[in-house]
Amino acid sequence: MFPSHLNWKDRRPIGAMFLATSSQNWRNNPRGWFGDQLLNTDTPSGRANFKQRVLARADDSIAIMKEMGAQGVITWDIEGQEYAHATSYIGDPRKLNEMAPEMADVADEYFSKFRNAGLRTGVCVRPQQLTLAPDKTSGKQDQVEDPASLLIEKIRYAKNRWGISLVYVDSNINGKDPNPMDAAVLKKVADTFPDVLLIPEHSNLEYYSFSAPFRELRQGYVSTSEGARVAYPNAFTLIYTADGSLDLYGKSLAAAASRGDVLMYRTWYADPQNEKVKALLKR
Repeated sequence: MFPSHLNWKDRRPIGAMFLATSSQNWRNNPRGWFGDQLLNTDTPSGRANFKQRVLARADDSIAIMKEMGAQGVITWDIEGQEYAHATSYIGDPRKLNEMAPEMADVADEYFSKFRNAGLRTGVCVRPQQLTLAPDKTSGKQDQVEDPASLLIEKIRYAKNRWGISLVYVDSNINGKDPNPMDAAVLKKVADTFPDVLLIPEHSNLEYYSFSAPFRELRQGYVSTSEGARVAYPNAFTLIYTADGSLDLYGKSLAAAASRGDVLMYRTWYADPQNEKVKALLKR
């Protein structure tokens, strides 16, 4: 096993931000922004409207985050969601200008709003390389020989441009193998960015030495396992509470949070569940 390197002291909740809906094939809003088929990102007036809505979404989310006592927010789809699953999350902020030029014009101001409010920012990255079809109507995520270096390049870009310090690592598996990548791959990334919290979608015990693995309440996950806590006393899990039963699992979640686990909630609108999350954090 790896020795413990995780030293993330802030265990306040983290907001989840989704700006788009995948694979809608809307002619004037191909990346599915705001789930609005009437939005037009191809005209100057449409882009001005898009910018206003993105920045308003940030302002509204900041107000929710302040109410929730959050430490920061992760934006899953800063490049939009033009393609179908499993390519919907592009996970490569370096490609923002190419993939979503309308967002490239507003992303800097969007992220600065959160930073100026004293909040951390984050993005989703993937250890695969996006390849588009010649007609750009579809894409796929290809495995690479050195996924650690690719992740480092993507994170460094987002860190230098937007000051991000939270990173969700999507699809950290090898092809069709459902098991997580060798933990040494992501450990190299964590060692490169000691001030960034890595949150991998897939994990095993060793991942707890340097990251906060992602789990979902709706799948029945309510706490870091005792085995992980024994192996790594600083271990914690990020538990996404959306669509899970807070009434059923509230007591267990409150106990997990008291032991250091971090809860994630929807922050792009005032989800009624947020009040329950806030209440159990005060138990």
